[in-house]
Amino acid sequence: MSKLKLQDAKLIDIPLSIKNLPNIIKESIQIAEKTGLAGDKKKKLAIKIVHDLITNSDLSVEEKDIFLYIVDNDMIEETIDVIIDATKHKLDINKSAKVGINCCVLSSKICVCIIHKLTKKKATRNEIIG
Repeated sequence: MSKLKLQDAKLIDIPLSIKNLPNIIKESIQIAEKTGLAGDKKKKLAIKIVHDLITNSDLSVEEKDIFLYIVDNDMIEETIDVIIDATKHKLDINKSAKVGINCCVLSSKICVCIIHKLTKKKATRNEIIG
């Protein structure tokens, strides 16, 4: 396997934002697919790509913390698992609410993460000012 060069990846062209996170995950999976790795190693590489993109971005420290919280708390992994299930035809969209539930759970986790980080940031600022 050749060394993955993130600067050559299409992924870099996607602005890092909560709105773009699904597309970033999709692109990271597609990049990992090209490596020839199998199963869990491929998923871990896709997660590492997202992690590295966040770490090497020009986002503020606070924004990076929010995105890294999402990665470190398995939200990206859960999303990849749903995508994998869909590609293996393990989901019956018309008969199963699992996809909708997983999407809602992921969205709520992201919201809780953001609120937690912003509340913590505000508390720190108030402690400094007060």
